[in-house]
Amino acid sequence: MQEVAENINHRHKCAQYAARSSIALHTRVLLRDKIIEEDARIVRLLSNALVVLVPKYGVEGIVYLDPQRAPGTVDASSSAEDAYVLDEDKLVLTCKDGRTFKVMGTVRVRVSVDTTGDNREGVVFELISKKK
Repeated sequence: MQEVAENINHRHKCAQYAARSSIALHTRVLLRDKIIEEDARIVRLLSNALVVLVPKYGVEGIVYLDPQRAPGTVDASSSAEDAYVLDEDKLVLTCKDGRTFKVMGTVRVRVSVDTTGDNREGVVFELISKKK
């Protein structure tokens, strides 16, 4: 019985991976050679970024407020604490320039596919402006 349960769990996990990969592939195909600008909802706050959902396309991604501090960049190791204050109780991220971002708030983002990597495409989200 234990072997049957492990086999079912393994198949279920593989099916989840296949579904996620399929969604990622179709998202890249949809957005390839396009740059779209849409309203997005903030679904989560990070110390230097926003996790946003673009409802029109059903695409979710990370918008780094300071692209120089994004993972994989030269300054990624520098601390973002000096530029942003995250209040986890109120779910608010405040920038030193006065901008504030709240969970379920609306922002305008630019979404595109980055093909500059070594045979790996990725969907890139950039903040255009904060909606009132």
